Amino acid sequence: MTSKGSTTPPFADNVRRAAATFATARRLGIDTVLVCSNVATATIDDDGVSAEQLRRIGDVAQTYGVRIAFEALAWGRFIDDYRRAWRVVQLADHPAVGVCLDSFHVLSLGHDPAQIAEIPADKIFYLQLADAPALTMDVLSWSRHHRLFPGEGAFDLTRFVTCVLAAGYDGPLSLEVFNDTFRQTDPRHTAVHALRSLTWLQDKVAAAGPEGWRPDLATLAAAKPPTAFDFVELKAEDTSEVEVLLGQLGFTMRGRHRTKPVSLWSAGDARIVLNEQQARDRAPHIAAVGLQVPDAGATSTRAAQLMAPEAYRRTYASEQPFGAAIAPDGTEFYWITEAHGTPEWVAEFDGGMPETEPCPVRAIDHANLTQPWQTAEDTVLFLRSVFGLTPDAPAEVPGPTGLVRSQVMRTEDGAVRIPLNVAPHVLDQSGLAQHVAFSCSDVVGLARRAADRGLAFLPSPTATTTTCTADSASAPTRWPN
Repeated sequence: MTSKGSTTPPFADNVRRAAATFATARRLGIDTVLVCSNVATATIDDDGVSAEQLRRIGDVAQTYGVRIAFEALAWGRFIDDYRRAWRVVQLADHPAVGVCLDSFHVLSLGHDPAQIAEIPADKIFYLQLADAPALTMDVLSWSRHHRLFPGEGAFDLTRFVTCVLAAGYDGPLSLEVFNDTFRQTDPRHTAVHALRSLTWLQDKVAAAGPEGWRPDLATLAAAKPPTAFDFVELKAEDTSEVEVLLGQLGFTMRGRHRTKPVSLWSAGDARIVLNEQQARDRAPHIAAVGLQVPDAGATSTRAAQLMAPEAYRRTYASEQPFGAAIAPDGTEFYWITEAHGTPEWVAEFDGGMPETEPCPVRAIDHANLTQPWQTAEDTVLFLRSVFGLTPDAPAEVPGPTGLVRSQVMRTEDGAVRIPLNVAPHVLDQSGLAQHVAFSCSDVVGLARRAADRGLAFLPSPTATTTTCTADSASAPTRWPN
């Protein structure tokens, strides 16, 4: 409902509509109605007028046993700042008139939420939360189509909620998330998604204040972020071409698993598991990512608290157990307590080949996961909440089918980096490329040895070579084409 600062004739109509709204609210058992700042042109830029009109609407609301929560819309014609909305409420000085605080309207315009703590708790009638990506667009379209759940965007919701709680507010919290994706996906999945975001946010807010400042806030198991990749599992109906590629890169086949139809290839601390089971008609793709964490038990507890679905892995008595969860995009994540040296599970593979020559590959540098458009933000929240990864600023890069939105999730030290690539909407994303990157001590030497073993490189376009030459004091290195 929008009515403040209106010129006289429109305001009289607003009062009549408000009375009808309050009557309906009372019949439905609703005790609070939101009233937004005016976005129309027949509006007066006068806080005194706005306060008087709020007071009159408050009188009407009070007769129906209803309160009104005044909300400053980010696109309000004159009132678009919660601080000005609070000043108008103060001037109205009516027991049935308070404020509604919406994180999007506050943070999208860059307003500092610190002064929220100065608003009396009994005058904060309602609280709405939404995150959002950092976008350069009109704020109305940004709000209507791109709101996200807490932890998925660029807003500092931890500080925002901390300021609200510092005011003494203990009322309801609403997720007001307008998002085109959520309108098209399973509402049950979205509900779990929303609850995970609030569980994560509650833990962050509990940790933001002094110890014990809000004992009523539930906290999560204090699991530290991963320290390294443990392995990446590639699955396909036929992995023979991947085996050839790994051999050309200098990886050694370490054997087949004693009880599972999978094989292990390794070079340095980089381990690739190849899996052909339950992969009919599937091209090679990343099916699972293994991580090393400081405390696998704590990570498992945290994942369960965040309602991450557990991935099934058959384990016999002699095999090393893994923590396991399924990410929203279907990728399985496994974790073990960090190993100082070769992990125990590697010994479960028999019949491998000895390493014939040193390989410059040292470890897995990063693993890229292509995201369906429906799960991209959910996967960001999953990696952020379960593993403590943080998002880099998103980027858009050109691809064969259009712009690809890339969001890198990483540990603070960069030991684990997982770029999430969201390609343009297409009917079937199974053929979109993923990749695993390796750190190595001698990339030129590795490339030359791989070429000697028969690896075919992508040809370098002449224009690219010319540009590299112009930008370099020496001639560029050319790989064999």
